[in-house]
Order: sequence, then structure tokens, then C-alpha cells
Amino acid sequence: MVYIDFKIGKHGEIVIPAIVRKRYKIRPGQKIKGNITETKIELLLQGEEVLAMFDSIAAKEGVPANKLIYGDKLYEEVFK
Repeated sequence: MVYIDFKIGKHGEIVIPAIVRKRYKIRPGQKIKGNITETKIELLLQGEEVLAMFDSIAAKEGVPANKLIYGDKLYEEVFK
């Protein structure tokens, strides 16, 4: 695990360093989910390739994509 400093902008936004944005291909407007506990905030990337993979599986299986299960949840609850 690598720790890196993030800056908080004047309007409360989290500023992600350019090296991190480039490494994880984070673009302006992209949605990122967060896990928040008493002691930490964890950012979770939502890769479009994962969504495309689920859509492809759904099409191949003839199942609506919003009915696919990931673990014990619908994939939409996890990735959208």
C-alpha cells in the first residue's frame, strides 16, 4: 500500500495528484465511489471496462444487465 497526500480545494473538493490520475486514467467528470469509516476515506474507482464486461456477459447470456449478480449484490449497486 502506498500513502500519498491529497489536497483539499477551497470548495471542499479532493484534489487528486496528476501522477495518480494518469496511472489510474482518472478523467474529469468520472464518478468515483468512497468507503467512509470512523478513521478513513477510501476511494474506489469504477472502471468502464468492468461495466462493459458485465454488459457483454449479459448480452451473451440473454439476461438484462441490471439483473446480473456480483457477489451478493446486483452489479449496478456495486459498479454504477
